[in-house]
Amino acid sequence: MKARDLLALALILVTSALPVGAQPKRDDPVQAEQRKLQETQNQLKQEREKAAEARRRETSLLAEIEDTERRLAQKQRDVARLDDRIKRAQAEVAALRGDITRLESYRSEQEEFLAVGSVRFTRSMPRARCSLSSSAEKAPFSGPQRSSISGV
Repeated sequence: MKARDLLALALILVTSALPVGAQPKRDDPVQAEQRKLQETQNQLKQEREKAAEARRRETSLLAEIEDTERRLAQKQRDVARLDDRIKRAQAEVAALRGDITRLESYRSEQEEFLAVGSVRFTRSMPRARCSLSSSAEKAPFSGPQRSSISGV
């Protein structure tokens, strides 16, 4: 209990040693209103700073969105151009495939013709050698003959 008594005594001494103006007292209503007004002004200042920062961010984001939209539009034009090139290339491939099919058919027809023709030719050839006319026998083929007409 002595510790309690000493603590109470120390508290009384400290309180009594303070000057009369320094002792805690209740604020008058004017000071309380001024403090509330100052707090409100500080909050208003902070809100204005936040709003200004939000406007700066908004401007920056709008510029970024516009840039992104421009790039997107360019990419869409590029895609459309590439689509056109793909369509032209596909049309060309289809035409080439048609040419290949036509040429393969033509080749098959020619091979058949040659096969049938060679069979006919070997079957119709005489066993003995045919004699040629005397002039053809003597002079081998030497290419096209020139006309005897001068200048031609």
